[in-house]
Amino acid sequence: MILPLFNLDVLLVFLAFGIVALLVKIAFLTPSSQHLFQENARLQTEQEYRAQELGRISAELAKVTSTKDNIEGKQQQLSRENTDLRNESQKMREENDRLRKELAERRASEEKQKADEEQRIQKLEEARKTLEDEKQRIRKEDEDRQQAEQEERNRIWSAHEQNVITSLKELCRKPEIDFSFYENTNLPEEFDGNIKPDFLVEFDGQYVVFDAKFSNQKNPQTYFSDQTKKTAVKYKGNSHIFSTIFFVVPDNRIAELKKLSFVEQDFLFSLLPVSALEPVLVNIRKMADVFKITDFDPRDREAIIRLVAGYDRHIGFQNAANILLIRESIELMRSQESLSSHLQESIALQKDQMRALRLKDSDIKRLSRRFSEQESEIETLTASQAPIISREMLSKVASRLHLSPLEE
Repeated sequence: MILPLFNLDVLLVFLAFGIVALLVKIAFLTPSSQHLFQENARLQTEQEYRAQELGRISAELAKVTSTKDNIEGKQQQLSRENTDLRNESQKMREENDRLRKELAERRASEEKQKADEEQRIQKLEEARKTLEDEKQRIRKEDEDRQQAEQEERNRIWSAHEQNVITSLKELCRKPEIDFSFYENTNLPEEFDGNIKPDFLVEFDGQYVVFDAKFSNQKNPQTYFSDQTKKTAVKYKGNSHIFSTIFFVVPDNRIAELKKLSFVEQDFLFSLLPVSALEPVLVNIRKMADVFKITDFDPRDREAIIRLVAGYDRHIGFQNAANILLIRESIELMRSQESLSSHLQESIALQKDQMRALRLKDSDIKRLSRRFSEQESEIETLTASQAPIISREMLSKVASRLHLSPLEE
């Protein structure tokens, strides 16, 4: 609703009068009133300061309250942890008590085991001492037994050696044998102190050795095999020793031996019993009589000389032919050096795969003992389509041996 303009003017007039009256009153205020205004202003200022301080304190109170809440939360957590620790501590005390009890039981068990172990050790020590005493007793008995066996072997060997020497001396003195002999106590000058055979028989400018041998080994064959090797080394190079050496063994032991002859260092070792000494000496006497070539018939002597000369000529010719053929073989083998390296490698590879040539001992013995076997083998080879040496090769060999050329 819009007031009338008259009323508005009246209102403004009254308002102006009110303001003037108020200003008059303010101008006439007393000094005490001014003081009150100043105090009021101070109080308002102080109130504002206190309000600010209150705000600050409130902020700090809020901060302290938050801190307190955190502390209370941590306290509660610590309280719970303390409770857990107490429970854990209780469990640990219970576990500790259990472990102490178990440790006490284990210590008691260990002490018992230690006592039992010491008792067992004592018993073992007593048993060890008893066993050691028993070992010493057995060792002493074994040593005594071995010594007695060694003494018995020495006695048997000495008796056997004496029996062999006595038998040989008696046989050599027989008129139908009549050999000069030597014992190991009076050997000829040709023998030094390192070579002391038991008995020597003089034969055709040499000496036949007779050694008494005796063995109690489980395998006497090995013993005699070793003895032949040692004796061959000892007699090697001695031109006074006859090529056949006799080992004389007791009659009751000869049946144990499967092999009665050995060849070592160009010596033939023959094992024979005491009972075979006389037949052997008789045969040696016959050989000595045969070797007296001056008593041969002149025709026999001439035939032997021709035979030996023929052997000598044939062996010399065969050696020369073999040497020349070997030279020809070497030159033929060297001719492959002219081939390419690839072919040489193929040849070497093929050669490595080939087996080495082996000659059978049975074939060598069969062909070397009888001329009839050699002739039969030659006829077999010539009858078959065996490889034939070329005429050119034969002509080269004949020219190098200074023989007449081959005829057509």
